Amino acid sequence: MRNSEFKEKLPLQNGAKFPFNELLERERKSCKSLEEMHLEDERKFHIHERIGNSRSQEKIISVGGRPFAIICPLITHAEDYVEHEIPKIADQLDKYALTVPGALATKYKFDSDDITEITNDAAYVRYYATKHIYGAIYSHKWTSKGEELLYGTGSSVSGWPEGVDVSTPPTNVQPGIIGRYRIKAQRMKAMKNLYTITDGQEMGIEAGHTSIDPSLAKPFLRWDLVAGGHPELKYVKSIYDGAEFQKNWSDGKGMVALDKPTKPSLTDMSALPAVGASALWGYQAIYLLNDKRTGSFCDVL
Repeated sequence: MRNSEFKEKLPLQNGAKFPFNELLERERKSCKSLEEMHLEDERKFHIHERIGNSRSQEKIISVGGRPFAIICPLITHAEDYVEHEIPKIADQLDKYALTVPGALATKYKFDSDDITEITNDAAYVRYYATKHIYGAIYSHKWTSKGEELLYGTGSSVSGWPEGVDVSTPPTNVQPGIIGRYRIKAQRMKAMKNLYTITDGQEMGIEAGHTSIDPSLAKPFLRWDLVAGGHPELKYVKSIYDGAEFQKNWSDGKGMVALDKPTKPSLTDMSALPAVGASALWGYQAIYLLNDKRTGSFCDVL
C-alpha cells in the first residue's frame, strides 16, 4: 500500500461537484481492488497497485500498475427548468398552455397574441411527440415485410406498410419553440414583485414540476367568429382524447349537451339569431380521457 495524493486540475464552475466518494466506491465494489476510502481534508486515499482499465469517464485509470490519474466527471446539478426528452417537453409546454390563459395571463401581462403563440406551440410539439414514436414502428414494419418476402413461407402476402398519418396537422408555427418558451418564462420570472414559486410550479417552469395531473384538468376556452358568424371554440387538447361541450341557449333549460370533439376546436353551427336580433349563448367543457370525464368543467364562456 502507498499513499497517493490527488490534486484538482479543473476549476469548479457554477457549483459543480466532483463525486469522489461515489466514484471510488463504485470502483472498489465493481473491481474489488480498492480498499475502503475516505477523502479527508488532505484528499489522501489508499489504492492497491494494479493494472487497471478505463471503462468510462467515471472510472479510475491506473497506468503501469500505479495510480496515475483519476478521471472524475464534472457533474453539474442542472438548474435548467426546460426538459430535454421529447415526451417531457410536450408535457411541459402543454402544462404551460393549460395554465397560463386566464388569471395568470392577466397577472403576468400576456395578451391574446401571447396566448395564441403559447397554445399553438404546445399543440405543434404535442403533435410531433405523438407522431414521432411511429417512426421506429414504421421502420420495423418494413423490416418485417422484407423478412416475409425473402424468407417467409405460404402463399399470402401482407400489405405494404403505411406511413404515419399527418393529414390533420396543427397550425404551423415558426422554428424556435424552446427559445420562445424560455423568453416568456424569463419574462415572468423577471417580475420579481409578482412572480411566485407556486405560480411557476403550476405552470411547469420550475424544475421538476412539468408533469400533468389529469385529475386537475380544466379546459380554458377561447373563441372566434368564423363561417358566417358562427362561434368557433378552441381549447388545448394536450394528452386528452378530446372534450365534452355543453351549451346554454338562455332558454331556461340550463346547460345541455352539445358535442364531443376530438380536435382542439369546435364550431357551433347552430342556427344564428335572425338579423337584427341577439341571443346570449354560454359554453362550458370538460376533458375526456379514456372515454371518461376528467377533472372539472371550465368556467362558462
